[in-house]
Amino acid sequence: MKGFTAFRDEQVLDLGGLDLFAIAGPTGAGKSSLLDAMTYALFGKVERVGDQVTQLISHGLPALFVELEFDVGGTPYRVARRAQTKGASRAILEQGGGGGAWTPIADQSREVTRRVEALIGLDYGAFTRAVLLPQGKFDQFLSGKPDERRRILTELLDLGLFERMAKTAGSLARDAEADAAMKRALLEREYRGATTEGLADMRES
Repeated sequence: MKGFTAFRDEQVLDLGGLDLFAIAGPTGAGKSSLLDAMTYALFGKVERVGDQVTQLISHGLPALFVELEFDVGGTPYRVARRAQTKGASRAILEQGGGGGAWTPIADQSREVTRRVEALIGLDYGAFTRAVLLPQGKFDQFLSGKPDERRRILTELLDLGLFERMAKTAGSLARDAEADAAMKRALLEREYRGATTEGLADMRES
């Protein structure tokens, strides 16, 4: 990364081969910015500023640049994004091959984001809920009242999904019951006199 908040000069963070790690440092050192840079590289936006990423450009610099390498199923990918105070943002997604070669597979911001989502199986909302808890949410959860904690937990884990599922299931059940009632009425009206004996007589005749 370069020109990203506290990281004016180019910095490289290598997490390869680590199963567990901690990022430590004083306030303002850029701990959150490392995670913000990862999120921006993948999705083109950051929780604290949304898609207004130019706000994260280091003071006095014209642009920021972030590049992230990651693996999916053993295949390496590299995504890079650039935001600048003047002009449009740029993005590119590349796939690694033999001999260290990189092949571009998308070079438009929206398409890059769409391809990244397909590769990792998560969109921005799911990523920030399940992988990267936004700054401040954890403190709110610990210190909040029960109702507030429930709201935050519902938001983070998207528990509203189950409410939507319940409503959908209820709607399907009502539709099925109405259809069944209509068919029962039809059978009662049109085939009230139908019996096994009558069916057997019709077949014989």
